[in-house]
Amino acid sequence: MRVLFATLVVIPVWYLFSPSGASANDLYYAYLLIWPIYFGFAASQFFPGKRALSWCKGTLAAILTWVSTQGLATLATILFSRFVAKG
Repeated sequence: MRVLFATLVVIPVWYLFSPSGASANDLYYAYLLIWPIYFGFAASQFFPGKRALSWCKGTLAAILTWVSTQGLATLATILFSRFVAKG
């Protein structure tokens, strides 16, 4: 879904408007704000029960997934730099 979002939304907006003051970091921060909201909306459509509770669960799942992915990537980088890169 992230690749689809980047392909259909981020890249066309970037090339059409080519914001001179905006950087790639600005787009990344906007993405970090939009992704959990979208994920909450999607969860509220597919899970049974109260929509607000499903929305919160979906948003929380997206945030926890992002945090765990960042943590695993950081851990892999640290382990690689300590054990493999020093040879």
